[in-house]
Amino acid sequence: MFARHRVAHTEHLVTMDRRFRLGLFALMAVAERHFDLRASAGHHRPAGCGHCQRTRMKKIIGTDFLLTVILSLLALGSEVSAQSTLQINCPPNRTNWVCESNSAVVTFLSPTTTSSCPTNATVICTPASGSVFPLGVTTVNCRATNSCRQSASCSFTVTVARDVTPPALSCPTNVSVFTANRAGRPVYYGPLVFTDDPEASVSCAPPSGSVFPVGVTPVVCTARDACGNQAVCNFTVEVTLLKLFVSQGASGLVLSWTGDAILETSDEVSGPWLPIRSAGSPYPVAFVGVKKFFRLSAPGGDVDCGEEIAVSPSEWIINVPSARIQGAFLLRGQPFPNSFLHGANFFLRNASSGDEVYLGLSNNQGFDRRVVPGNYDVIYEHKIGNQVPLNTVAIIQTNLAISGDMIFNIDVPAVSIDGAFSFAGTPAPGSALENGRVKVRAKQNGALTDLAETRDQIYSALLIPGAYDLMYSGLTGGEVAPANDLTAFLRDVAIVAPGVMNIDVPTIEVSGNFLYNGVLAPDSQTESGQISLIDPDTDSAILLGETRFQLYRRLIIPGTYDLHYERLTGSSIAPANRSARFVTGVVLNQTATNNINVPAVQISGDFLVNGAPTPGNATESGQIRLRNGDDVVFLGATDFGQFQVLVIPGSYYISYEGLTGGAIMPANTNATVGTVVIAGTTNFDINIPVVTFAADLRFNGGNFPGPVGDEAARLTLESSDTPDVILLGYFPAQNIAQRLVVPGTYRVRYEYESGVQLPRNTFAVLGEELEISQNLQTSINIRAANLTGSFTLNGGAFPAGPGQNAAMTLRSLSGEDSLFLGGTSGGGYSTVIIPGRYTAYYNWAVGDLIPRNQNARLPCPR
Repeated sequence: MFARHRVAHTEHLVTMDRRFRLGLFALMAVAERHFDLRASAGHHRPAGCGHCQRTRMKKIIGTDFLLTVILSLLALGSEVSAQSTLQINCPPNRTNWVCESNSAVVTFLSPTTTSSCPTNATVICTPASGSVFPLGVTTVNCRATNSCRQSASCSFTVTVARDVTPPALSCPTNVSVFTANRAGRPVYYGPLVFTDDPEASVSCAPPSGSVFPVGVTPVVCTARDACGNQAVCNFTVEVTLLKLFVSQGASGLVLSWTGDAILETSDEVSGPWLPIRSAGSPYPVAFVGVKKFFRLSAPGGDVDCGEEIAVSPSEWIINVPSARIQGAFLLRGQPFPNSFLHGANFFLRNASSGDEVYLGLSNNQGFDRRVVPGNYDVIYEHKIGNQVPLNTVAIIQTNLAISGDMIFNIDVPAVSIDGAFSFAGTPAPGSALENGRVKVRAKQNGALTDLAETRDQIYSALLIPGAYDLMYSGLTGGEVAPANDLTAFLRDVAIVAPGVMNIDVPTIEVSGNFLYNGVLAPDSQTESGQISLIDPDTDSAILLGETRFQLYRRLIIPGTYDLHYERLTGSSIAPANRSARFVTGVVLNQTATNNINVPAVQISGDFLVNGAPTPGNATESGQIRLRNGDDVVFLGATDFGQFQVLVIPGSYYISYEGLTGGAIMPANTNATVGTVVIAGTTNFDINIPVVTFAADLRFNGGNFPGPVGDEAARLTLESSDTPDVILLGYFPAQNIAQRLVVPGTYRVRYEYESGVQLPRNTFAVLGEELEISQNLQTSINIRAANLTGSFTLNGGAFPAGPGQNAAMTLRSLSGEDSLFLGGTSGGGYSTVIIPGRYTAYYNWAVGDLIPRNQNARLPCPR
């Protein structure tokens, strides 16, 4: 039996892997060497005593040591005999879209590997993640190796293609609504318009929320993506005026109507009006010997607000709906860092009204808020630290519909990127003397986020995934770091996965001379202007220098720029323009010398008023300017009678500003009195037309009651075409307004100053637009109505006490007018208002028991 066991054991040794047996022999040699060392240290070993050697070796090395060695070698033999292999899995093929670029920086996840080798594999991909990929299809080859001398390869493709496909756009079916107001009603359709591109901007004309007149109005919606591709769809909005019909039935009068309406009744024609919510058409009138009044109103809701408030006293109960929302703030599915050194703010925002609800800081881990129901975007805003995404403002979710109490979490996606900075392929210097700041601009909303300064040489950032433009702002230098103030040097960069993204800022040098009309600019402090390059994308400027220095040299980012001129001194060589873009669309894409020529021509002429020379004294005077966008050329004061000045050729409109007088010169502050195209030296006269505007001022059609006292309102005449404003005076201190004006289209504005009888409106338009083309005598009627009401929260009373309060205002649907009603803690309000169509707005001040909205448009009061 023992013999069979030895045979079997011998056979097993014979079949062992050769490497295992060589390892065992090597180990035995090490053991013998160990024994020899002990012998040389004083342990005598008799010559030729092999048995003695084995005996002493066993004693010296020990049985445990030999057992450990044998077990280790058996394990090694088992591992080697498994014949393990290395496997590599590449990411799937991907496509990156660009707009006009010929390349894109592409980051991708590193391939994954699997093997039984105890050490991790090293993976190298060519091209590497973060490389610049050209247009077309590029194959990425990846190879993995490990310490067990195993290797594996895989490949995938990266396609860089121009985005020429417009976003899909879906419009709603035609919208039909009813109104009781002959002027029409606002219609909201925003949630019904959809696009498959979350970064595309959608605009409709007329926009959602506009007041649609009675009848059928076409609506055209356009979706535009980041590359300018656009899609168009359309639908119609039909507003039908509710009509009430009265007929004689078998047992009395019968009321009938068509459409969705609420029948209201009152004992007096002036109200108050009470809804008969159970009434349907036809509706038999059941009353005997009592006079009743009936009318129709459209159903309540955001779509129909602001019925006409009559001159007679009115009551308006303004209800604030409230919903409670709760949830957690998450970062990539996990709680945010619980540290005040790393945090972000969260908001809800209504894009149409600008309403905003602050949800809290990420460090709080969650939110519990009361809000006015509606559709919101979820907004993320970085506050501090680098363990949270650095995005200054990002939209996490769009069109979150809140109709009642809700529990939901806000999960912020994030990817980590890092890399090195370089200028034109050379590593950025670690110097504060040659330094710039690199930012990313989100394609989603244009928000800018700082990555780092180039003097740091490397960066590491956590960002919300999306499409970005890489932006550069120069801080110091000019020999290595370009002088741009804010310029995009790489567009449409998809940052969607963690990885390395090295950032190279391209640079070129531009230089040349400054010229006026083809002649070298004079080396003179008395005749000088300032030349800049303007980035039309960001409207930022790169100062090239003053013309008196005659030449310039700047390091800039390649791109397309506008040339900008600003006069500093002089009038005989340097033109008088203060902000002229005299050349646009200049392509600078390589180092070159380019002289910059500023054209200038002389214009002259006389100032006239109604065809006659302007008064030659400062008591009846105004100023004349040429304007073209931001550019202004001062021609002079009218009391000088004439002008002569150098200007850059172009198209201008002629602007008049009254300074003194009023008996001859008009009172306008920014009136357009003509246009002129200047191509060369020109002589032309500037005539200021003048007519008389006169109006008697009335209050509710008559005289203002009682003493004037502290009652005061400011009246102005405003141009409908330009920012021109003429002060008419103060009512009721005066009851007649008269001014000399430049002919045009105007509207009368009312602004409350003080008092208890005057309407509290802050910017109301009185009456219709006035076409003043000749002397005009008219009346301005200031209407006033007493308006009272109460504030309710979900149909009940607001929480009492100063610790829970919000401001309530009314805003006119026909303009910019608003009126403050008071705080909700007071429970109600009483005010004087100009009759018209208004919507109620809610603005939170303090308290956790009421909605936290900052500008909520409330549903109609019904």
